[in-house]
Amino acid sequence: MATNLSHPVLMKAQVLPAFKKPYELHEVPLLTHTSPHDLRIKVNAASYCHTDAVLAEGLMPPIPSTFPHISCHEFAGTVVALPSFTPDSGATPHSFKIGDRVGIPGRAFHPCGKCVECSFPPSKANPEKDPAGYSVFCPSAGNYGISRVGGFAEYAVVDSRQVAPIP
Repeated sequence: MATNLSHPVLMKAQVLPAFKKPYELHEVPLLTHTSPHDLRIKVNAASYCHTDAVLAEGLMPPIPSTFPHISCHEFAGTVVALPSFTPDSGATPHSFKIGDRVGIPGRAFHPCGKCVECSFPPSKANPEKDPAGYSVFCPSAGNYGISRVGGFAEYAVVDSRQVAPIP
């Protein structure tokens, strides 16, 4: 992941240690990217919503599948590291640059690109459909703060295909 800023090895995060336990502040390893679509952001704002409370109470079993868990599926931040693009990476370069502010809606982290949802292209009848190879409805995709690490941390790794620029 290309960057022009130095990053710590550890970051602070509010973690859920177990169902029906209060969140605790811990130092955890800084997340690394696993895809050429990934951006690392410094989280500037994160919301605690009803979904976080339901998850913490254990009302969405078996999610999360492991503890400790970093929740929050609605957050925003500033891009601090970009992926390196290579001709064989399978990624389409995006227009984000270091310093851009983005909002993360919490859906579709690394969709499979092969299921029916991901394969169904936009059409005149449904022009707002996601591009072929990507779908926010992919059943294999992760969900920030629910099935994967979310925004209750200093930094997050997000899928550049599922972020919104903030002016």
